[in-house]
Amino acid sequence: MKYINLLTLTSILLLFSCNKENLSQEKSKIEVENAAIKTQTEKLDSMFHINSVSKLPDYVKVEVDSMKVLSVIPIHGKDFRKNLKKPDFDLDLKNIESLKKLEKHVAENSDKSKPIVGYVTFLSYTTSVKEDKPLSQEQQKELLKIKKHINGKQEGINYLNSELKPQSILTLEL
Repeated sequence: MKYINLLTLTSILLLFSCNKENLSQEKSKIEVENAAIKTQTEKLDSMFHINSVSKLPDYVKVEVDSMKVLSVIPIHGKDFRKNLKKPDFDLDLKNIESLKKLEKHVAENSDKSKPIVGYVTFLSYTTSVKEDKPLSQEQQKELLKIKKHINGKQEGINYLNSELKPQSILTLEL
């Protein structure tokens, strides 16, 4: 991360407001961000480099650039869902302001006396398609179609357990 945005500062302040046993979370936030970026990178690498999953031609290479974490939401206690009220605002996972509202909403409705059992992380990254070799006209036309779908800004969500290991939302112990 080359700069700290308002969302990151808000997250750090929220983490400082936790009880004494969770007070060391500032360092943990950096670890969570690194784990989220690593998880998302591995996920994308496997998706884009295993052609059977992505259905990309052999001559296409996808690169991921400028990945950053937009939000880290700590999940306190296994009964987290009982405490969380439905937000009274529209949630747009591509909008930083909306993610800030979600982060604040979860923080206000969390029982911070309970240990952190996991994290929900929201990421933003840019993908670009490159060709590995000179292409025929037919391949160039196909490459243009692929670029329309893959090139540009993308978003991702990761669910990490308390040990910062990736989890699916279905297996995250909440």
